[in-house]
Amino acid sequence: MVKGSSKSALIYKRSLILSKNLASFFAIPNIICEKLKCCIEKFATMTENNRVMEEKNRLRNLGINIKSERLRRNISQEKLAELTNISRNSISLIETGKINPTILKVIDIANVLNVDLNTLIREV
Repeated sequence: MVKGSSKSALIYKRSLILSKNLASFFAIPNIICEKLKCCIEKFATMTENNRVMEEKNRLRNLGINIKSERLRRNISQEKLAELTNISRNSISLIETGKINPTILKVIDIANVLNVDLNTLIREV
């Protein structure tokens, strides 16, 4: 069974139903049905992996935008943390794309850096 998003699991489930229906309707041997199930599972897993990679890239871009604006204003991570009431460690994790900050945290960061929110979410 495919682990991950419910969308991938739903695609997998529907494709298994389809493969069973095709097997019944066209009298396809079980060995072919098993191979078809295997291919469907691989496709669903690849789709989920692509989604996860896309999310990581988006978080990385957000972090790069925040860091570049922070450095442009000569503000340290410690000072940004203090002004936003976010821990310095969390600021570091946000800037490296390792955590997904809430929209409220991103708004707080934008306000402290005195930049438009769109600047921080550019290419995210």
